[in-house]
Amino acid sequence: MSDQGPTIDEKSKNFLRSATAVIQSLFRGEPIFCTEDIRDERTLICGSCDRRNSSNNTCLECGCQLSMKIPFAANECPLQKWEMDSKSIEAEVLKRVQKD
Repeated sequence: MSDQGPTIDEKSKNFLRSATAVIQSLFRGEPIFCTEDIRDERTLICGSCDRRNSSNNTCLECGCQLSMKIPFAANECPLQKWEMDSKSIEAEVLKRVQKD
């Protein structure tokens, strides 16, 4: 990726990948949003990342608007600096299994 970030085609693919992960979580009955602690941790990581465009708060790797990427449990950093919030997802699944 350049300092300009991904092309519009790459951005579109990355957006669809993220949106698909969120929609799949929704259909599986998993939580959509990560915990506040995870959001705060992701925000700190992205805030100090050299691939963050601070003028518009986007990631220069995937092109995502960080305020729209960080809160979703199923999303991951393209540089593997943070991963999906599997603990929230697992807790929701366990809660549903125990309820049945």
